[in-house]
Amino acid sequence: MKRILMLAFVVSLVGGTTACGDKPTDTAGPPAAAPSASAASPASADSPGDRAYCDALGALAMRFIRTAGGDGGSAPDLNVLGAISDCNRGRYDRAIPFLERRLRGVGVTLPPR
Repeated sequence: MKRILMLAFVVSLVGGTTACGDKPTDTAGPPAAAPSASAASPASADSPGDRAYCDALGALAMRFIRTAGGDGGSAPDLNVLGAISDCNRGRYDRAIPFLERRLRGVGVTLPPR
């Protein structure tokens, strides 16, 4: 049951809506078509390498950076989920430094870039 709720939360986080309804969050921003057309051109030259690196950092962060969950378990850190969402949206300039900082803070060796 917890996994289903967490999955629903992650899907709602990536989709730009709140977990409680269909109202857009403050971070949803303008429609996706406008920024993707302007942001895709400058980042397209190095985005495959950045995307792979960001994905690797996100996988490490999901494994090693956890917060206290219900019933004594652990849950993914919400800030890490936000950074992974930024990776998925192509915002590598925000996500990579954050994930690197958090992983270094818990003593994880970063993957090669």
